[in-house]
Amino acid sequence: MLTFEKWRRLILYSVITTIVLVLGSYCYEVLLTEKSLKDVCMNEDDCATGQTKDMELNRENLEILAKQSHAESNTHLHYESSPYSEQTLERNNERNPVMPVDDFKGNEEFEQLDSEPTSTTNNPSSNEDLYQYADKTVPTYSLLKNSKLSTETLVRGIEKQDQVASDRTRDNVKLSNIGKQTPAIPKLLWWDFYSHGAGKDDIITCKQGVKCHVVSNRSLTDHPDTMAIIHYGTHFYFMDLPKHRRKEVTWAVIHEESPKNADFLFNHEEILSLFNYTATFKRESDYPITTHFLPSISYLQSKQYLVSTQDKNRYQKEENLAPIFYIHSDCNVPSNRDVYVELLQKFIRVDSYGKCNNNKALPDSLTFGKSMAPMTSKEFYELAAKYKFTLAMENAVCDDYITEKLWRPFHLGSVPIVFGSPKIKDYLPSKKSAVVINDFDDVEKLAAFIKYLDRNDTAYEEYLHYKEPGGLTNTFLIDSVNKREWSKYHDQTKPFYSLFSGFECYICEEMHKNIDTIKSGEELPIKVAKLDHYGCPPPKRFTDKGQYTVIDPRFSYFWYEGKYRAKAFRYYYDRNLNFTEKNIATLAKSFRQEYMDDG
Repeated sequence: MLTFEKWRRLILYSVITTIVLVLGSYCYEVLLTEKSLKDVCMNEDDCATGQTKDMELNRENLEILAKQSHAESNTHLHYESSPYSEQTLERNNERNPVMPVDDFKGNEEFEQLDSEPTSTTNNPSSNEDLYQYADKTVPTYSLLKNSKLSTETLVRGIEKQDQVASDRTRDNVKLSNIGKQTPAIPKLLWWDFYSHGAGKDDIITCKQGVKCHVVSNRSLTDHPDTMAIIHYGTHFYFMDLPKHRRKEVTWAVIHEESPKNADFLFNHEEILSLFNYTATFKRESDYPITTHFLPSISYLQSKQYLVSTQDKNRYQKEENLAPIFYIHSDCNVPSNRDVYVELLQKFIRVDSYGKCNNNKALPDSLTFGKSMAPMTSKEFYELAAKYKFTLAMENAVCDDYITEKLWRPFHLGSVPIVFGSPKIKDYLPSKKSAVVINDFDDVEKLAAFIKYLDRNDTAYEEYLHYKEPGGLTNTFLIDSVNKREWSKYHDQTKPFYSLFSGFECYICEEMHKNIDTIKSGEELPIKVAKLDHYGCPPPKRFTDKGQYTVIDPRFSYFWYEGKYRAKAFRYYYDRNLNFTEKNIATLAKSFRQEYMDDG
């Protein structure tokens, strides 16, 4: 019979055993993670002395590592012969957990923070500890609260990595372009987006009569006729990629959305260099779609909603309208635009509708709710057209990133006050058609210029001359729109009804060129996406004078964290190693600290 003392000892022994097992498991995980930080050693002496060498991992090495590595249910296995399971063929819609901003929706603390406008006075200076500041402001920053790193140090660490990443990825992409497949009709597999309708496959016919079979069934990933996999940038997730990359299969990506999408990952070469072909808003991409928000040149010159200058002056008096119109529902974005509007309002009136900096209510019929549909209605157009000026500010700053925020004011005849792409002047209808914020040393000078135009009708109307015959003089803009193959609103004069169908045919034509090259016995050239196909700089914020020059600690954190996460992902993916989301987070943190220690 067990006495009380024996029971007590038995319980104590069980507790101690459990603690030992938990600690042992944790230590084992740490050792495995640290092991992954180093390249596989060629011999014991190298490992003992801390020296490592790159080596080509063969199948035997991979099998050993796979058995040792983190065998969790969501682990990626990247063997050339790995079959797909039913689970991996299903869409994985989970976000990566390192930057789970969406996971905090509903969190009262986070929602309160995210809804507050950024203040230029409360933000730290560029020299203040980035992570220390971030840990105080957003719950997700707590991962790095012990990393006492200045912004400048962080930048130096990133720069030191770039060449290492570049050297490593070139061979990987080169292999992906060498193959012997010559199917009569290549298959193009849309990985995470499909414009042909659910469950519908299409045979498309492109230039010179070449054909391709467009599919969306992931079970065809390893089909011998599958020559290309097309990805959609906004839906790019580490845990939702093909488990292995066949050498002969080309990867393409189309990404027309904001640089802040996909956790800033596409701003870094480690991700872009996964792909051979790109279609982005950057003019340097293989299939540029910079003007995809602009329906046509005639859209800019339309006078359908144009209000005379005399009537605009009258509306200012009779309806108490401000000179400037502003409306946005996406607040606190990387471009820091709401802060600029706050600064501008110190010197000139701005009617701010929508959720951001709101000081004027929309008519009930234009209330947004969960839809942006009212912004395309006739009633909304007529309201916005009454204003002499419209703030056209993008949510992110990047070369050639241009949305409807610019084109709509031109269509309505309200002079845009523009901020976004540093190269925006390349796409303006004429030299004098918009007021560019970057042309002014400070916000007060811009406000003074707007007041001048508001008081002088003749000077103001010079900014509307592009609507007259011969007034739109930018030949680069005209050529960019007229030469594109796809339409915005199903224009029957264009070969393709959308930019997605246009990109499909571009990839189809490239695959047939590859087939011809292979048949001729020649080796396919190296084709890899470059950083300038999409990469955008770290977000900044406005100074108290309205200069966009200071590093923004909050969004720069996300940008730089994307860099380290991308590097961690490539470490596993390039070596065909097992990885989980937790592995990516742990290795990213280690890479960051490693390079900062060297800085």
